[in-house]
Amino acid sequence: MGTEFIASGVWSRITKLARRVPGDVAVAYCARGARKLLPLKRGSRLVVDASERAVKSGQTDPAELLYFINRGVAVHSVENLHAKVFVFADAVFLGSMNVSRRSASVLQEAAVLITDRSVVAEARRFVESHLGEEVTAEHARQLRKLYKPPQIGHAPLSAPRRRSSKGGVPEHPPLWVVPLTMNDWDEDDEREAKRARPAAARRVRRGAEELQEFAWVGASLCEHLEKGHLVLQVVKDGRQWHAYQAAHVIDIRRFEGPRGARRMVVFLAARLHAHRKGLRAVRAALGGHQRLLPNGWLPRLVRVPAAAHALLNLWGSGGERRK
Repeated sequence: MGTEFIASGVWSRITKLARRVPGDVAVAYCARGARKLLPLKRGSRLVVDASERAVKSGQTDPAELLYFINRGVAVHSVENLHAKVFVFADAVFLGSMNVSRRSASVLQEAAVLITDRSVVAEARRFVESHLGEEVTAEHARQLRKLYKPPQIGHAPLSAPRRRSSKGGVPEHPPLWVVPLTMNDWDEDDEREAKRARPAAARRVRRGAEELQEFAWVGASLCEHLEKGHLVLQVVKDGRQWHAYQAAHVIDIRRFEGPRGARRMVVFLAARLHAHRKGLRAVRAALGGHQRLLPNGWLPRLVRVPAAAHALLNLWGSGGERRK
């Protein structure tokens, strides 16, 4: 056990370890070329800022994230992430470096390598505590449409960032908790879903994701839900209520029903075999945040960042590594 300060050759050492063993990494940005600097093995977990702001400014390249996902790396996004934590087996690197060719060849970086078991364990728990908003292959493909190469030499023009939440709580896209019931759809829902389903199905990656869909009637959600938002479905099946892991909205088919009622069919790219949780267990795990769950049949936008992340993290850190 010990501590070592590294002033040169940081990336050569991280790259070597990443090739050998799965890692748990929380790093703000993964730019173009990240796959060569950080060749994460299957079963690794990566937390990065994959927000639209980071993608549009070129700081995170969705093509690199898609590469990791296709290699069996679990990729998660936190919009206000600024950490640089690289955990491999019994070692952790803490430093200044984002994953970019500029970091490796231009910038002066420094890091501390720590092999103390308690510190390594704390670092791994830090990464796990920021899991929750999983980036699926389809979501990464949609982000690729927004990507713009970075312009070095001046600050990129981008939309102003939201004010950070108090206490550095991880931030995510809008999260909706939507109560649903297992009922047959009517003819209008079936017709509109049939028209939109083929295109939506082509956007999910076979063997890793599945297409989920639900129908909704009413302006409470129809007017506000957008592509890229997260939806956590709370479903009543018989007498039991279950919560399903949140998934990104990949398409929405909006239409009018009888008397001009606002209706839609929503398509989600969900992790394959994502397990459900009993609503009672979810409430118990959320503690003081359980009030964010709907008590009736109205959807709820989770406006408190800490509550949203607590809900997402119930699935993010509760499972084992991918094989």
